[in-house]
Amino acid sequence: MKLNRRDFLQVSGGAAVGAMTTACSDPKPEPVAFDPEGWIDAHVHVWSPDLERWPLGKGFTVERMKPPSFTVDELLAECR
Repeated sequence: MKLNRRDFLQVSGGAAVGAMTTACSDPKPEPVAFDPEGWIDAHVHVWSPDLERWPLGKGFTVERMKPPSFTVDELLAECR
């Protein structure tokens, strides 16, 4: 059974490997109460101003890119 990130969080409730193993082996796992309060979504988004190599998605405009660039190098500079 393949789970996306959102399904994994709902099924496992953030528990460790045991819940993940159960969720992956059970074709229809029981729903688990999910309370997002206090959780931090700790991933980052990076993007390039190189729109030829990395074109914008349908309906997205350059004007919405704020800031217009946030590359890995810019992220790491912020972290420092």
